[in-house]
Amino acid sequence: MEMGFSAWTGAMGSLLRKLNSPPQAGDGGHMEAAYEGIHSFRDDLEESHGFLRELSELEETTTMADKCWMKEVRELSYDIEDFLDEIALAADAMLIAGKVSEFRERAQEASQRRRRTRYGLCHPTSRRSSRRRCSSSSTRRPPPRFGADVDVAAADEVARWVANDDGEEELGLKVAGVVGAGGTGKTALAGEVYRRLGGQFERRAFVRAAEKTDLRRLLRDMLSQLLGRHHKHLQDHACVDTPDLVKFIRESLYHRRYLIIIDDLWSTSLWNYLRRAFPEDNNSSRIIITSQVEEIASSCCNYHSGSIFKMRHLTTDNSRKLFSRGVLGSKDGFPGHFREISADIINRCGGLPLAIVNAASLLASQLAVMDEQEHWNIYNSLASNLRRNSTTEDDLVKQWVAEGFVDVIKDQDLEEIAGNYFDELVERRMVQPVDVYYDNKVISCTVHSMVHDFIAHRSIEDNFIIVLDNSQNSIEISDEVRRLSLHFGNARYAKTPENISFSQVRTLGFFGATRCLPSVAEFKILRVLILYALGDKRGPPVVDLHIIGELHKLRYLKVSCDSRIKLPTRISRLKCLETLEIEAKVTALPSDIVHLTRLLHLHLPDETNLPDGFGKYMTTLVTLVAYLDLSGSSIENVESLVDLINLQDLHLTCCNLQSVQLLWETMNTFGFVIESLVNLKSLSLAVGFLNGTSSTDHFSSATTRMSWQMCTPPPLLQRIDLSPHVCTFSTLPNWIREVGSLCILKIAVRKLGDGDMDVLGGLSALTVLSLHVSDAPEERIIFREAGFPVLSYLKLRCSVANLAFEERAMPRLRRLVLGFRAAGIAEQQPGRTPVGMEHLLSLEVVTARIDASCANEADRMAAESALRNVVKARNLFGGIAPVVNIRWVDRQITSTEESKTVGEDQPADYPTAKNEFSGRRYGFSDAHL
Repeated sequence: MEMGFSAWTGAMGSLLRKLNSPPQAGDGGHMEAAYEGIHSFRDDLEESHGFLRELSELEETTTMADKCWMKEVRELSYDIEDFLDEIALAADAMLIAGKVSEFRERAQEASQRRRRTRYGLCHPTSRRSSRRRCSSSSTRRPPPRFGADVDVAAADEVARWVANDDGEEELGLKVAGVVGAGGTGKTALAGEVYRRLGGQFERRAFVRAAEKTDLRRLLRDMLSQLLGRHHKHLQDHACVDTPDLVKFIRESLYHRRYLIIIDDLWSTSLWNYLRRAFPEDNNSSRIIITSQVEEIASSCCNYHSGSIFKMRHLTTDNSRKLFSRGVLGSKDGFPGHFREISADIINRCGGLPLAIVNAASLLASQLAVMDEQEHWNIYNSLASNLRRNSTTEDDLVKQWVAEGFVDVIKDQDLEEIAGNYFDELVERRMVQPVDVYYDNKVISCTVHSMVHDFIAHRSIEDNFIIVLDNSQNSIEISDEVRRLSLHFGNARYAKTPENISFSQVRTLGFFGATRCLPSVAEFKILRVLILYALGDKRGPPVVDLHIIGELHKLRYLKVSCDSRIKLPTRISRLKCLETLEIEAKVTALPSDIVHLTRLLHLHLPDETNLPDGFGKYMTTLVTLVAYLDLSGSSIENVESLVDLINLQDLHLTCCNLQSVQLLWETMNTFGFVIESLVNLKSLSLAVGFLNGTSSTDHFSSATTRMSWQMCTPPPLLQRIDLSPHVCTFSTLPNWIREVGSLCILKIAVRKLGDGDMDVLGGLSALTVLSLHVSDAPEERIIFREAGFPVLSYLKLRCSVANLAFEERAMPRLRRLVLGFRAAGIAEQQPGRTPVGMEHLLSLEVVTARIDASCANEADRMAAESALRNVVKARNLFGGIAPVVNIRWVDRQITSTEESKTVGEDQPADYPTAKNEFSGRRYGFSDAHL
């Protein structure tokens, strides 16, 4: 195993690895001279690296001298590696000789000083016990189950308050406040209520405020959850100010029942501003505020005592149960030798659920003898990524790899190892899940505010990262800044303190207005650049980012902007670039993008066509998220996808505006292409947006007869997500039965053939199934005992809900989503309603979207009764009844409507591939810590 970067060891591991790879013949004599000079004191560097690792394995650094020495050696490692990067761009013989001499002196002096004091270094009683590394296995560990840490009684109380709509007073808009100290479970409670009852509301959003809130970002996040991020208000009015956002939110909520949760509110003035966005109505709408300050929560509720819910610290007995469940996975007591220490830990936690859960997870990891060193390094980096917001695993993993945080293990993929790191943080409850998939896989996460503040403090202490906001006009910094995160929010005139030098910054995260962005040209050795930029109506219409082309060491570039951006015309000069993600409209895509020879991950925005023949050049790609005009692209361009032999994740946003015949030819070619991508794990075809409008408006009805066949599908395929507008099959394709590793399937068919459900039920790894059937089935769709052994989520849209669930069918199904018509149900029961749902013993939530057109009152009552009977049956036999959410619509929702109403019920029910790839959070998925 080769060490990478570490919060404790700095760049020493990476530097030594680099010295093992001599410069190439074309690098020039200056580079060779520099390597030769540094090799002359390599022994001192290796010795210091060993000392660093020994110190980092102690539970605590015992003296201030140890801390100072570690910091000195870390800075030396950074300086040497930066020097090697700089001379690769421009070199001077005299400068090289002088620098090498300086580094030799510093390395030898540090090594000798540590040698003199080493006798006091190692104390067996304080050293961490020997551990195996969690990253040594390429198998991802099964995710823990979330939601078990919620105070069920408190959640039930708030849920009753939300659901109560008896009486005229209860029909109006009501606001509740959940108040309690940090760590008492406010967010967990609000999340549980949101999960249980969110499906009963036409519009819903879960947003986080904070002590220092970026108001514009909060409002955009809320609007994107309510309407979907592709909605015209977010596309056509990219640079709107906060008053306009408030207006758009208010318009979207008129005459609708809505549920809004605002987590961690710290200011009554913020609430007074936000409340303008929420219309008063008689639709039983609800708002839930969580806050640590009782006065704020009371003010939001107009001091109505019945709407204030106070979180209490856990009793000793409940604390012990929660702790035991976290360590042992059950409420049973500890073995004798653990009782005393567990009682002491529980007592120290003071009844705080957050403290108990974290302490339990740490003890559990000690019992499992997991290695910690690399996790703390990654955990420290969360301070910038998760500052009061959430981020996706996909983003974090790629950033960790680009930073060099991931240890190199022979024959193992770096991103797989980084994924194990993420799973470890989740399992230890050191991060809080935000979006959780229905196989219990965490998609995005955040950290508790108290934990965030601790990480930020330690990061500054060790000079790991500096996080600044717009209130910090000056800051005392004695060291070179290596990683910088700027959170300027809506501030128009924020700027970076003048005493900060950018020349040694390796990572820059920027969150603010484009006019406040520092000059990127000064960041000469930048490796990671993350820009979340807000446009300015008073500024230029295009944000010019051409200077990024000068950042020759850049490995990771992510740009998210609500204004149009201009990319470097010679982007191929970024020869080290491995990840390029653009979430903004671009003036033009540089034609030489195909010559980024080290690019692994490419994410491009809608309406940005790929260059002709791109596939034959970009053979290193592992991930491709791009836009494809199915009727406008040449067959040759589609065929060039065959050359992407390393591709694992393919997500294409498709648009069809012209020839149906060409569309047929394109799809037939596409089937051949997919068959050739032997490493493919995830395939997604989504409907694109053109000028802020869903291109489903333009798709021909002929697409409902579209089909493509494969003789041999990719053997590693785990996810298939196909929009009905792009590809609807006549029946279930034969090749589906060959995809034994399939975990997630979203597919549309015109009709179900004989045995199709048995084929799907035989997919032993399938956890998520979304099935759209155009024609009403002639026979009842039967879910048998033997099928779907691990399915946890089922979504079925069909004109008739002619379903039957046999006893012991789908033993792990937790969520069932149905869409069907009610007309004629009363006369034709039981052939048009689902039966046997009481046999789904793990079922937690049933969501139904029912077409009420042409249905009479008897039909409506029959439809509701059929769904609610599962609750009565479960109660009758003493089981836990699922939550049933029913929503009536004027006509059966079509796939077109589904794509237009993202943010209503789809995100919480079925997170789409683009949501996951883009890192955008559309809503609360399933459970929340």
